[in-house]
Amino acid sequence: MSYMSEDLPKDAHGVEYDREMYLANDRYASMVDNEIEIVKATIAKANKELKKQHKKQNKNKNDYTKTKEQTKKNKQGKKSRKRRRRRKKRTKRR
Repeated sequence: MSYMSEDLPKDAHGVEYDREMYLANDRYASMVDNEIEIVKATIAKANKELKKQHKKQNKNKNDYTKTKEQTKKNKQGKKSRKRRRRRKKRTKRR
């Protein structure tokens, strides 16, 4: 980090800038920027993991609903079999 004297503001609103103070502020700002980047990266990673987790949960939920649908179909089959048997018995009685 080499700063030329032209880069340093001479004064701002009546306050004179000291070179060391300016560089210290710059270092602090870059440190804060690095921290922000680290936090953003961590958040992105966490969101990615969360999406994976939701995907897995939804997959399990879909499996569950499919099994429920399957039992409904089986119930329908049972009902129709019972109906057929009853009809058969009725016709035998006549």
